[in-house]
Amino acid sequence: LADLVEDEISGLLFSNVDAADLAAKMTRMWNDGDLCRRMGFAARKRAIANWTVDRYFEQLDSLYDEVILEMRKRS
Repeated sequence: LADLVEDEISGLLFSNVDAADLAAKMTRMWNDGDLCRRMGFAARKRAIANWTVDRYFEQLDSLYDEVILEMRKRS
């Protein structure tokens, strides 16, 4: 998840072996509505920029172009 979440910007990262850390982060979000809202907006903006269907096809098309160019170089 560290690749998907920007700590303190679009979410809060926690140690996966530390339940107390997770509880502390959840409590922080629960008690700070403004922080929760800001991170939610930032996470949505990041998701739209990186993981929409249109973005997926742009990346896939780019990958195909790279493969085709590489295959042409080898021919």
